[in-house]
Amino acid sequence: NWPDVGEIDIMEYVGREPDLIMGTVHGPGYSGSNGRGKWNRQDFDIADDFHTYAIEWNYEGISWFFDGEKYFTLQRDDIGDLEWVFDNDFFILLNFAMGGQFAGPIGIDTEFPANLYVDYVRVYQEVE
Repeated sequence: NWPDVGEIDIMEYVGREPDLIMGTVHGPGYSGSNGRGKWNRQDFDIADDFHTYAIEWNYEGISWFFDGEKYFTLQRDDIGDLEWVFDNDFFILLNFAMGGQFAGPIGIDTEFPANLYVDYVRVYQEVE
């Protein structure tokens, strides 16, 4: 059950803050607003163009990138005595969430249908 299985948010975007993305992890004891992550604010509206979002993930931790620039690294030790659950198999989700506790209520002026455009998804594994 979530959050015990873990969640890695490579990119979280909330439309009410159009210049902000977040990279976050959630796990047992550090989920919801207690997730471990970092905000990455830009000086432009992120949704106005395509961008690349990436993580590099290894035994030591996870690093987040926006358009090729690293903006955050979370190391295994950064969650203290809590359980690091990111050494197991997991699912990749592409989620277009609207409303809810995190994003807030949907504005009455929101135009539907709304779209999420994804150009590609790539997964690489380093072979030792």
